[in-house]
Amino acid sequence: MEQQQTVLSLDTSTSRASISIGFEGSKKIQTLIWEKQRSHSEELFHQLRKVLNETNTKLSDIKKILVTRGPGRFTGVRIGTSFVKAFAYKDNLEILATHSLLGHYLNFSEKNKFSHYLVLRRSIQGFYFVLEIKQQGVKTQTRAFEKSVKAAELLDFLSNRTLLLVEDDQDLASLKEALGEVQFGISNSFPHSEVLLQHYFEKLNSDLFNKYDFLSLSPLYLRASQAEIVYRSSK
Repeated sequence: MEQQQTVLSLDTSTSRASISIGFEGSKKIQTLIWEKQRSHSEELFHQLRKVLNETNTKLSDIKKILVTRGPGRFTGVRIGTSFVKAFAYKDNLEILATHSLLGHYLNFSEKNKFSHYLVLRRSIQGFYFVLEIKQQGVKTQTRAFEKSVKAAELLDFLSNRTLLLVEDDQDLASLKEALGEVQFGISNSFPHSEVLLQHYFEKLNSDLFNKYDFLSLSPLYLRASQAEIVYRSSK
């Protein structure tokens, strides 16, 4: 009987990190979540050992790794991608990486069907990193904005079929003031690593993941717009 493939999934792009181990044959997933305001480095190896013990899994059992590569907290993104590169190096494991906002879309779109999403992550107050997602039948197109944008700039990308998906309600009032009558969704209370692993098991050839090896994987550090740079320098 063919042995089921074991897959590790990791997200450290925000202060709320998660690590998951899943088994392709059974689609069983075990997930651990932890909160760390500054650095995930001291927790990551502890959580890995813990989830390995809970699933009776050895490091050598893991054959593939999923990871979010940014944008997000600079240190968190760097730690997550560096950890995955080192992990994959010994056995030249395949790495599947994706934008760190994709999990919000996958989680929310399970029960809410829109054809156009703008998924936002706050850079600083009033400025956002954006992942645009268009659903056309069974095809999903994604586009990551290369720089942070001000809320008002999002007006150029809105239609009556657009949903703005945010991580929390902290900026909801200011976004509504800047954008007017727009449909909003909030998606924050779930482990990204588990959602990505569920999607992988359901659609093994999903084009929402990009393949890397330990040499080619790099963090996704999106640039601040000139407007954000000016804003920061005035504070």
